[in-house]
Amino acid sequence: MSSSRNAGIGAAYDFIASDYDALMQPDMRMREALWRHYARIFRSGDCVLDFGCGTGMDAIYLARRGVRVTGIDASPGMISQFLRKADRERLAIEARIGTLPDLQAFASGSFAGVVSAFAALNTVPDLSAFAQEAFRLLRPGGRLVGHFLARPGVWEILEYVAEGRWSEARERRHCREKTIAVCGEPVAHTLLPPRETYHRFFRECFKLRRLCSFGFLWPQRWDRFVPVPSARLGMRLEATAGRFRPFSDWGRFFILDLARRD
Repeated sequence: MSSSRNAGIGAAYDFIASDYDALMQPDMRMREALWRHYARIFRSGDCVLDFGCGTGMDAIYLARRGVRVTGIDASPGMISQFLRKADRERLAIEARIGTLPDLQAFASGSFAGVVSAFAALNTVPDLSAFAQEAFRLLRPGGRLVGHFLARPGVWEILEYVAEGRWSEARERRHCREKTIAVCGEPVAHTLLPPRETYHRFFRECFKLRRLCSFGFLWPQRWDRFVPVPSARLGMRLEATAGRFRPFSDWGRFFILDLARRD
């Protein structure tokens, strides 16, 4: 990643750092599903690296469970918010400003796990380099859990179809990149299908333990109308059905849970 692109991403998220947690509330149930998965694979005392940690929502959850967490993010503003929250809870968490090249500062085999959530990996222009670096950082048997933004989901495509916009529906469905403006700063995201993402970038270094898609049961705009018990049940249904085709290709996000090849 070029230094100018690093600066662009960091500056973009600096603008929203103080509001980031509130902005993420609509997807909180998805994050809680991700936390349940973390709880199954990481134990108290494990060392875990959170790449693209943002304000530390995932890192703080893990630290509360006794996991030793190091967070790294391109945005100084995000790291500042993260450290404030960790300090309030008196959690011993290390946090650094940085991106992919800065991972070289960590010793080989430093971590039992590497996690990255809510599209941080979609902004990495060289996922093969990230995969190799994660392989180096992980101990034998270590886990890499990536939570990726998917291509436009089934409900977005159906909206175009319902309006008779067939060519736009096809174009959106095969979209492989998207630029999202964050406070006016363009942030490029690569969007690939889950299995292609694994086979192109991670298969050489990692075994696929679990693939799961989220956000396909109903349109995102319905979230505020769905009763909490139904929404929680829906997330659990997605955690099961989202492992299998065609559902695994229909969601707004997907998880790749990968084990380091020994």
